[in-house]
Amino acid sequence: MTTHTASELAGHKLRMLKLFIRAIAISLWLIAIAAYFVFQPKNLLMATSGYSDLDLKRLDNRRRTDLETKDHEHYKIWSFEVPQAKQNVVLCRGMTGNVASGPVLGKISMFNRLGCNVYAFDYFGPNKAGASNADRFPDVACAVCDWVARTRNCRRDQIVLYGASFGGDVMAQAATKGPLHSLILDCAPFSVAMILHDSAPIARIIYPTWALPVNKFETDKVVRSLTVPVLFIHGKLDEVVPWQETKRLYDAAAEPKTLVLLPNSGHVEQDMSPEDRKTLEEALRGFLKL
Repeated sequence: MTTHTASELAGHKLRMLKLFIRAIAISLWLIAIAAYFVFQPKNLLMATSGYSDLDLKRLDNRRRTDLETKDHEHYKIWSFEVPQAKQNVVLCRGMTGNVASGPVLGKISMFNRLGCNVYAFDYFGPNKAGASNADRFPDVACAVCDWVARTRNCRRDQIVLYGASFGGDVMAQAATKGPLHSLILDCAPFSVAMILHDSAPIARIIYPTWALPVNKFETDKVVRSLTVPVLFIHGKLDEVVPWQETKRLYDAAAEPKTLVLLPNSGHVEQDMSPEDRKTLEEALRGFLKL
């Protein structure tokens, strides 16, 4: 008959305790992963934190138009118009913030200086938190284009679509849904999977294909089917979306297409040098024939 010493029994109890603690830790980790990909995939994309009083002051509430879809989804159009405008631009921001954020207002100011009206929109889903369903964004972009054509007395094929970062993926899909003048993709990622995976290191583990939104925003496939002129822009110092993503999109796109790489700029031209700003404005002026 085998007997166990007190030290052996103590060691066995310690091992069992460690196994128990490890099992609890693994269970909590699995629960956290499940909660993350259940609640985040659709709400992460294009979520907005709403507008503070300072945001509204920057935007000027007189520029706002509130519209509602038949599905009771709400979106706001902010109109930035200039006298004797030469072009109308519908703008879709990137994944974070809202229209009042610095990079968005900076791009709007650039288009205004070039003589373009800009119509920027933000989207609010049916839930009270305002988190958006990314799958609906291309349809909202088209609805904004229809509103601009209807209220500003211009044809749909006279409207330019501009999308920044993930907004570029949205606008690429909107460009397949009707006539337009041209499309500008600024630091657009190759696909929604890429930007989700880069949003958090753990996302590479917990975002299998089936966990992503129904619309995968595979922009490389979309640009192959476009027949309108497309301008691709990317800062080579971008640490959010590598500039090679835009080069891959450019290579995949059909003609007519133009590629502008800015050597001293980051994501959506953050911290843009004067040389890059001049290069970009000249590229936009030439592309839009201003």
